[in-house]
Amino acid sequence: MTADEIKKALQEPLFDSNIVRHGFASFLRDYDVIARIREYQYLYRFTHCVLAIGATAVRDEFWKEAWDDLFTDYSSWERAGAPAGYV
Repeated sequence: MTADEIKKALQEPLFDSNIVRHGFASFLRDYDVIARIREYQYLYRFTHCVLAIGATAVRDEFWKEAWDDLFTDYSSWERAGAPAGYV
C-alpha cells in the first residue's frame, strides 16, 4: 500500500465494516479489532483497555442467513456451492 492508500483507508469508519477477529492481546492489556475494509485488513488496537463491549446492528433475518458454520471455513463454503455471504 502507498502512503496515500493508508491515509484514505484510515478515513473509512470502523463501524459498518467486516470484523474478522477481535479479542484481548496475548498480554491482556490491549484489545485488538481486525477489520476488513475493501480488500485490506486493518488492526485497530485499543491500548490499556480494561473493558470491551461489542454490539451489532445486523437485523435478525440476516443473522439467520449467516448462522451456518460454512461461512467460517472457506473449503466448506466452496463445497456448499459458494453461497452469497462473507466468508
